[in-house]
Amino acid sequence: MIDAQTDKPLENVNVYISNTTFGAATDRDGYYIIKSVPPGNHELIVSMIGYNYISEIIFLKADSELKYSFRLNQYIFETSATEVLADVPHEWLDNLKIFKKYFLGQNIFADDCEIDNEEILEFNWTNSYTLVASAKSPLMIKNDALGYQIRCILAYFSLDTKYEKWSWAVKPEFKPLITSYTELINLWNENRKRAFYGSITHFLLSLSRKNLHNDLFCAYFVDSPGKRRSRTESIRMSEPYENLFFYGETPDQYILNFKDCLCIVYNLTEVSWLQLKLDEVIIDKYGYPQTANSFEVYGKWATRGAANSLPFYFVPDPE
Repeated sequence: MIDAQTDKPLENVNVYISNTTFGAATDRDGYYIIKSVPPGNHELIVSMIGYNYISEIIFLKADSELKYSFRLNQYIFETSATEVLADVPHEWLDNLKIFKKYFLGQNIFADDCEIDNEEILEFNWTNSYTLVASAKSPLMIKNDALGYQIRCILAYFSLDTKYEKWSWAVKPEFKPLITSYTELINLWNENRKRAFYGSITHFLLSLSRKNLHNDLFCAYFVDSPGKRRSRTESIRMSEPYENLFFYGETPDQYILNFKDCLCIVYNLTEVSWLQLKLDEVIIDKYGYPQTANSFEVYGKWATRGAANSLPFYFVPDPE
């Protein structure tokens, strides 16, 4: 890892596979090693405070190694006359409250999730009803509910308050919190199960295995988000798998290609809606889309924010 301006090696650069626990920091000579990465497509992130981050899409074959070298460019901070305030402006605090509601989520896990460096967030209303958030450095999120420290690059965040529609993208690195207390470990494991079951990742993984019924899912098409069938009809009628996806060029991927709105009911009570934003969305064998922000979700899934996020490849232990 080299500084592009000085050609000197950089120490303590964070290099990680986005959305996973696989990562490392460079040594004094700028070298790093990331071990035990599953084969497949990944997004490799290179990040250091004061430098522009780098994102590289990589493909790792089974039992193989990849070598990557990077030159990091220093971040150019815009300087301007700044008024130092003794108190945080009320408007910024109001915007922070709105941001945390839609970014962290609207559920019990969000109550135990804190952004340790929230002061780096910047907010801007592009019009009277659209809030945009940004951060020049990664957000440091501590999730005491699920037991993770998350170093999170905020790629973008936008909230339309008029229609209450929002979207955001992040490039997080997960690090499990460490404790010697058995009760806390058990609590984290239980909460991680609660976060996984019924999630969109659980649904997509179950769909790829054609196991929706056994996993307590029911899926059918409706005219628009918010529409649903009666509970009796939901149990009795579910879309055939061939109406939902077809297999890709390899057995490790499948493709969603429906145009209508899909209503998904989990365990008879949790209702969500999914609409594709692309003509076709490729899903890997772990239940993750190859292209970020490939669909819009409504209902239960929409309330699951960053506080419900789990690292890729997480699957609960069998009961």
